[in-house]
Amino acid sequence: ETGLLLFTVNPEITDYTITSISDANGCSSECSVSFTVTSTNMSAPARPVGDEIIAKDETATTTYTTELIEGMASYEWNISPAEAGTIEGNGTEAVVTWNVNYNGNAEISVRAYHNSCGYSDFSEPLTVTSSMIGIDEYSLQNIKIYPNPADDVVNIKIDGLNGKTELKMYNILGEKVYDNSTTAKEGLNETIHTNVLGKGTYLLIVKSGDNIWRKQIVIK
Repeated sequence: ETGLLLFTVNPEITDYTITSISDANGCSSECSVSFTVTSTNMSAPARPVGDEIIAKDETATTTYTTELIEGMASYEWNISPAEAGTIEGNGTEAVVTWNVNYNGNAEISVRAYHNSCGYSDFSEPLTVTSSMIGIDEYSLQNIKIYPNPADDVVNIKIDGLNGKTELKMYNILGEKVYDNSTTAKEGLNETIHTNVLGKGTYLLIVKSGDNIWRKQIVIK
């Protein structure tokens, strides 16, 4: 007859040999079965990587990835709050379709699944800021953008700004056409060469710490 054998292993020991088996009735038999136990790393996946500022018009999708963990069968992705959009993917890559009516922050996280050990914890979340293109609700008066409309260049000036600053520009399709990171010291003065971009309306997003400026730019 066959049966199920359950036993506890020491995580510091990998090689085992069974020499005898006894049942609840006191019957026993000698045997020699050797095997190796390999422990599986069930730590949470790495924090997702992808765009952290999203500008939308009617539809916007973005892709996020995490590092592969050997031995995992699949991955489960999550976006919070749910009204921010939907997320699809069961591997190390997932695609978010953003809700055009949602403006604000969303968190994207992922956990791994092992066929024998189950789910890991969720990863550290990636915080993403989603906004409707053309919305200027967070613009502050201390940012100056000129000329606007622009021909060859557009200048961005923010007085009194300090620290790491990210500048991103999106077209009306929500596609990123400019991405730069700099360190401001007692103010920011940045020049973007717009002569390589097509005519039209763009959304400039400047992020520094907890401050986010959004401004519509027209290239003629």
